[in-house]
Amino acid sequence: MNNRRVSNVRRTITQFILILFLFLLINIFVIFHHKESMYEMTRSSAVRELNLIGDLLVEPLLRHDYATVEHFLVQWGKVHNDICELTAIGENEFTLASYKRIELTSHPFKIKHSIRYKDEKLIELEMVKDFTIVLAGLKSFTFQFIGGIFFLIIILGLAIWFSLKRTAITPLEMEIEDRERMENQLMEKTIYLDNILHSSTDLAIATTDLDFTIKYYNPEAERIFGYRAEDVIGRTVMEMHTKEKVDPARFQHAIDKVRKEGEYRYSVEQDCEGGKKFIESRVSGIWNQEKDLIGFVLTARDVTKRMEAAENLDKSLSILYATLESTADGLLVVDRSGKIVSYNNKFTEMWGIPENIMESRNDKRAMEYVRELLMEPDVFDKRVKQLYNDHEAESFDMLEFKDGRVFERYSKPQKISGITVGRVWSFRDVTGRKMAERALLENQEQLQAIIDNSTALIYLKDREGKYLLINRRYEELFKITSEDISSRTDYDIFPENVAATLRLNDLKVLEEKKSIESEEIIPHEDGEHIYLSIKFPLNDLKGEPYGVCCISTDITERKTMENKLVTINNELAQKTNYLERFQKITVNRELDMIKLKEEVNALLEGSGQEKRYRIVEKTLEKESPEFV
Repeated sequence: MNNRRVSNVRRTITQFILILFLFLLINIFVIFHHKESMYEMTRSSAVRELNLIGDLLVEPLLRHDYATVEHFLVQWGKVHNDICELTAIGENEFTLASYKRIELTSHPFKIKHSIRYKDEKLIELEMVKDFTIVLAGLKSFTFQFIGGIFFLIIILGLAIWFSLKRTAITPLEMEIEDRERMENQLMEKTIYLDNILHSSTDLAIATTDLDFTIKYYNPEAERIFGYRAEDVIGRTVMEMHTKEKVDPARFQHAIDKVRKEGEYRYSVEQDCEGGKKFIESRVSGIWNQEKDLIGFVLTARDVTKRMEAAENLDKSLSILYATLESTADGLLVVDRSGKIVSYNNKFTEMWGIPENIMESRNDKRAMEYVRELLMEPDVFDKRVKQLYNDHEAESFDMLEFKDGRVFERYSKPQKISGITVGRVWSFRDVTGRKMAERALLENQEQLQAIIDNSTALIYLKDREGKYLLINRRYEELFKITSEDISSRTDYDIFPENVAATLRLNDLKVLEEKKSIESEEIIPHEDGEHIYLSIKFPLNDLKGEPYGVCCISTDITERKTMENKLVTINNELAQKTNYLERFQKITVNRELDMIKLKEEVNALLEGSGQEKRYRIVEKTLEKESPEFV
């Protein structure tokens, strides 16, 4: 009896242990399966969420409106508490926009999804979600299960059916609770999403089921299509198309394309009172977790203003492109990822870059080509990398080529709405100017050499009498340098009476606007010197004098010689005067003797006697010319 009881007890205990062990295995499997199910559910939800974000970002991405992309991601991240990070990654792994929550999670869940448009990858969205809530539920479930095990051990005598029943119901209740939590979270997201779609002011959104019965219709759809939500929700798309007289074949074509390609895009032009209205629409499918099509969504946007703006933009761009092509500068525009956005023909003409490199839009390839043309390619590369790392920096420098050419290079960040989106490079060929500058410098050096080696004083003053330039002779005589005399006047160097005389001569040149010649007395260490100064105006492009140039030659020795010569001339004139008077007296006496001889001859001849004096020729007269 006892043995039978013991055997029954043992059998019962063995059966219970076996059943309990089987139950434990089943629940361990359930725990892991539940964890995988929750993981997959979270992943599917995240994928749908990324798909929705991508659909909403296609338009700004096509416009390269990264400011709107970043604003949308930040707002989306703030609204959803379970999102830790949300990042949009462009080409070359370049981060276009990102949102990151300050508080970090110990259980991140990362997922990536590519956003495409017409088989072209626009960006890659990367989301990091907080898996803590899901793990907390799983942890709670595990603790409750372990508690149930201990409870089963304590009440080992209870019926196996009751124990099994309780063991099966408890995980189910926990799963239901977790599902309800997930549904509540999904409901919150749905509410947020509905609010976002409802508050959209530029995107009309309507959804249907597989039977094309309209289920959702936001206010923007009411404005664009002219129907109220209560008038269309519950009705089919075919009814509305019939009312609008839309060809049924067009509707079927759209549905077939959505089933085959995932979306269908079309544009509509409507006549309205204010003119024409342009609407861009997109029909895409709604898919469940099993990738089954369960409905359709229509998004439409009134692009009338955009079309008008695009037309005006085309005109502006045409003017801009014509301006850029007519400029003497070579222009190159690159975006933040280093991709060539635009360039003019002058740029390719100046650099001689092959067309296939420019068509690749790869700035790195273009740089590799041009660096071989430069005198200092390493310096060129280093400066370019510095500017690409500092998006706000500006730069101006010179580039020297191996063939002797010289380019000016100017770089400035390109900004849209205050956000740096790229960089503009401007190049100007200044080879001719540099050659002219070198020639001018050589001419200036030659002229300076001539000025400095002249024995005359050469100096320039402005209208106020301030010195602009002096030559070496001036520096040597007055013991002053060009640097020291800058901005000084004659009053700072000479006595006041001398400075006043010099200033009067300068003002006379400025007033009469012509050159004058005058003698100026300048004090030296060995006494006063006399200078013959030639002063003439320096005129600007308008012909107005802006200063005076003076060339002063020291004529002190010449003036001394002239004074000596005057004295000698005076003495000579006095002696000449004495000689002239003596000659006059001598001539008069000779004339008187000739007359006396003639009278004597006349008397002798009258008395019958021969003439005593023989007068050969009358060479002198009483009134003889003045003797010099």
